[in-house]
Amino acid sequence: MTRANDAITVTPGSGATGAVWSPAGSGTTAFHLAMRAPGTSPQVPGSGARYGVHTPRLGILQNSYLWELFNGATSGVTLWVDDIAVTSSSDVAFAADRQLRVFLFRTTALSSGGTACNYESASTLSANFYRFDSSDAAMPSTVTMKTKLTSITTGAYLGELFVALNETRPEDVLQQGIECGYNTPDMPSPRIIKIPPGEGIACREGPNVASGGNTEYLLALRIA
Repeated sequence: MTRANDAITVTPGSGATGAVWSPAGSGTTAFHLAMRAPGTSPQVPGSGARYGVHTPRLGILQNSYLWELFNGATSGVTLWVDDIAVTSSSDVAFAADRQLRVFLFRTTALSSGGTACNYESASTLSANFYRFDSSDAAMPSTVTMKTKLTSITTGAYLGELFVALNETRPEDVLQQGIECGYNTPDMPSPRIIKIPPGEGIACREGPNVASGGNTEYLLALRIA
């Protein structure tokens, strides 16, 4: 907080001019100014570049670990998770009236087992990182997404996702998820998930569904 009588002098650079805001009347007036570099969002953490990672179809099995997004200790970047979405995905109608509940956990070490990810690959058989804008820098290889894990190193419980698996009802196959990040650049949500180097986020199925069916997950990320 700045006292009203404090002053900050702004000196324009070569060839630039400084804006002058001089209210009429007497007395003391306080101003709040937000400044940012051109082309950047005023409140969203991260570089402004957005990345996605999409899992392949993952078979449902009670209490199993579906995936882990992990930020390697030597990555040199911080991840910010904007969105996590899940959808039921089977080519053949799966009419059993069951629902899938999965839990999200922070992890403090890389998981055991699982299938490694790819980076901007044409393969549909593994998790795949990609850039929303191909002119942005590629995702560092030290940021990984593994699927169908053996075990995780659990940090804290972060919440849960829910998806209905009955593919004969249209209302059950819409993509479902949580908005972890921001509705608009100027309206930040308090639910943003920050993943510093050496930490991750993992997804575990609940005990409430029988085996059968497939799900896919899409995560939208930023880096800083």
